[in-house]
Amino acid sequence: MDDLKALRQQIDEIDDQLMALLDKRFKLSKAVGIYKQQHNVPVLHTDRETDIYNKTSKYSAYPQIKNVYKCILTNSKDIQKP
Repeated sequence: MDDLKALRQQIDEIDDQLMALLDKRFKLSKAVGIYKQQHNVPVLHTDRETDIYNKTSKYSAYPQIKNVYKCILTNSKDIQKP
């Protein structure tokens, strides 16, 4: 049981890091959205999405990471909308 507790503690630490990084990423996405509004740049940039999805393929948990990024990018695009 101690092993399970230690594993979960490691997961909790990673979750804390992920959440802090996601918070930072979404704040930056908001700033990108403001920039795009001010400079008349379209919200959608499919080449950038493709590049990000391609990056996920280098990880052993590729399908899961790609699925997570689909959600992240959907939320990032929503944040950028006026």
